[in-house]
Amino acid sequence: MQGLQTELLALYDRYRAGRTIPPLLDAYLRSVARDEAAAYLYDRASAYNSNLRLVTPGDSFLTLARTTALDRYSVYVNRIFADPVIYTAVQNRSVPVRTLAGLIEQHVGRLSADERTTLERLKEANSARGTDMSFLNRLYERNEDTLSKVLAYEAVLNQYRRLGDTTRLDYLRGRYLVQYFLDLRLNEQQLLYTHVRPQLADPRLQVSLDELYRLEQKDSARIRQVTTRLKANRSNQPTEVLPGVLALDNPFLAGNELLNRIREQGRGRLIYLIVWAREMDPTGQEALAAKQLLDTFSSRDLMVVYICVSQSEGALWQEWLGRTQPTGLNLLLNEDQFGSIALPLRMMSLPTASLLGRNGKFLERRAPLPSRRTELDALIRKNR
Repeated sequence: MQGLQTELLALYDRYRAGRTIPPLLDAYLRSVARDEAAAYLYDRASAYNSNLRLVTPGDSFLTLARTTALDRYSVYVNRIFADPVIYTAVQNRSVPVRTLAGLIEQHVGRLSADERTTLERLKEANSARGTDMSFLNRLYERNEDTLSKVLAYEAVLNQYRRLGDTTRLDYLRGRYLVQYFLDLRLNEQQLLYTHVRPQLADPRLQVSLDELYRLEQKDSARIRQVTTRLKANRSNQPTEVLPGVLALDNPFLAGNELLNRIREQGRGRLIYLIVWAREMDPTGQEALAAKQLLDTFSSRDLMVVYICVSQSEGALWQEWLGRTQPTGLNLLLNEDQFGSIALPLRMMSLPTASLLGRNGKFLERRAPLPSRRTELDALIRKNR
């Protein structure tokens, strides 16, 4: 690490020889050189499965190069945890007893005086015997839903402390929350934000996390509207939950009935179906990319249908609708419905896409995915 940084700085020194560089600009350019070296070496370390420790620049510049270096660093740390040898060494190491007792004290209500005394003793000793663990488990079960989410973060943070560069721990704290924003319900976002935010020491990271959190929370009004309108819909027909966004969540409709609803809504238009899974992030990226089709094609000529397959409750799907506002028809399918629709769509894997003609008949059951826009646009234009 130091060698490459020194080489880049020497190259810069040759450039500045004989030139007048203002002190602030000089410090800025040196910072960029160090972070460019860090990003490159973390890319190499991730690609070649090697270990590396970063020497953090001692300046306060927050540049694009610094942001890139931090992102490459997080990818590198995730690669370390993916290593089966290293993962096996840390996977059984949970949070310290002091942390667990403190979280129980914070999130479990109506603790008796004796329970508080025992928790204080465990925090001070940072160890627990068998009877102590039974005591902690009983308290944990009183608010398991909340504690499980906070403890998941603390367990990962404990691994970061063991394996990651402690100088970057602040960044990893904030990034843990941000990377799971879309997988968390609004109340879960608030819980973890409230827990993580006070742990950030770097004021720049505090401001950055605050801004990202506000952006997530501002969608709450739209999400409440989606939830309210779906609950009010007692029919088997889609309802408009947001302007241009139709949605249907009916677990009792079979595959043929669902296809009929799609054909009814898209009558007289081409219909592009994208099938994705809430639990599979790459498929969600394809669904987001499908939104861009209506930047090219008119909604009078093309209807985009987003079929979401999910094993979990519909709340996360409803929040996805509120955040992304995907114009077109949105359907939520459970596993049984997915099985009944898979055969007519001839789905082999997810994500998958199909194109139906204006008459509702299939034109292409294995249509290009939205990420293959050139092929997809050509197919739509050919049949428009």
